[in-house]
Amino acid sequence: LGEYFFISGDINNSKKYFDLVEDTLKFISLSKYKSNINYYLNNVDKELISFDSITSINKWHYQYTPYFNPNTNTLFFTARDGGNLLDDENVITASFVNDNFLDFKKFNILNSENNEGTPTFSSDGKLMVYTSCEMDFKNNSCDIYFSRKRGNLWSKPRKFDDNINSQYWDSQPFIYGSKLYFVSNRPGGAGGRDIYYSNIYDDGTFSKSYNFSIVNTQFEEVSPFIDNGIFYFSSNRNDSYGGYDIFLLENNIIFNLGMSVNSHLDESSIYIWDNNILLTVEDVKSKNKSEIVYGEIIKKYLSPINKRIIKTFDFQTKEEIFSDLFVLKEDERRKIGYEIHLDEEIIRNSTIVAESEGYFPTTINDLSSDTIIIFLKRLNENIVLENIYFEFDSYYL
Repeated sequence: LGEYFFISGDINNSKKYFDLVEDTLKFISLSKYKSNINYYLNNVDKELISFDSITSINKWHYQYTPYFNPNTNTLFFTARDGGNLLDDENVITASFVNDNFLDFKKFNILNSENNEGTPTFSSDGKLMVYTSCEMDFKNNSCDIYFSRKRGNLWSKPRKFDDNINSQYWDSQPFIYGSKLYFVSNRPGGAGGRDIYYSNIYDDGTFSKSYNFSIVNTQFEEVSPFIDNGIFYFSSNRNDSYGGYDIFLLENNIIFNLGMSVNSHLDESSIYIWDNNILLTVEDVKSKNKSEIVYGEIIKKYLSPINKRIIKTFDFQTKEEIFSDLFVLKEDERRKIGYEIHLDEEIIRNSTIVAESEGYFPTTINDLSSDTIIIFLKRLNENIVLENIYFEFDSYYL
């Protein structure tokens, strides 16, 4: 009864029945439900983003992960005809006219006998990245592919090498600037599905993949998306209204978007452009298990914090490399993200250090620019230490 009322949205009745459960060992999901209920009841008025729903796409059994191209007024999304494992998934396109989506059709450039979905495009429209899955009863293997546009034609899709793909589930790519974000359940992550990223170099090649550890937890983190430099994703962590909610990363802190976007249902992906929003909502009670809700944003989240992008390069080769970034303030050492928002207090009173395996750690002293470029020297080179600091009567450096 507690579960029934919860998925029906009757949170108070759900709490009443969950509170009656005595044998918690037989109900391993109880603590998660109670955590969701507690968060729900204590965050009823929270709204970082609010919107008015205008219409929804609900033509297939499943429809999800929308991507909108404002240059062509075209919506791309993934659709599945049925709820069985072997039902075909395809990329669908639609035209956007007067707040309505029209002319739905398969994006035949990509679709095949396999399952395809989650297309994303570079800012110049010449690189397309998407997911393709080979489905059978023994394996469920998804990998990430890419195609390049030459003139008006797309090249034959190619699978990324092991810089991106693994032997596990790799999916949900999203391109933003010079980075490709995606989701994987490969070993070595924080737990469940994690978000990873790869650097896109000027020559069109991709770096090896790095765990975007600033957002990943023991729970599931999926559907990366960035708008105006703000990183959004979906997760089923405890501080949610139920199931999967949409979160954002701000100043290295994770925030739930609030009740206008999130609910007791699963909100599994988001896409924002201008004052428009697309939201994937999943409901196990519904005949069609997911729909894409389109709405007009009333209240848009605007970062009050100055954004800094920190990039680190090899001093010798000038190639971009991955670094862990840390804020040092008094006795606190806190890891921060690669693309970060810093408030003025951190800029004035803290030190930021870039560390990369095989390189000498470097202190970042000038945070005045929006984009900060740091060159790291390899440890096998001679290093001149101009100052060595330690306390009186102590050897601790």
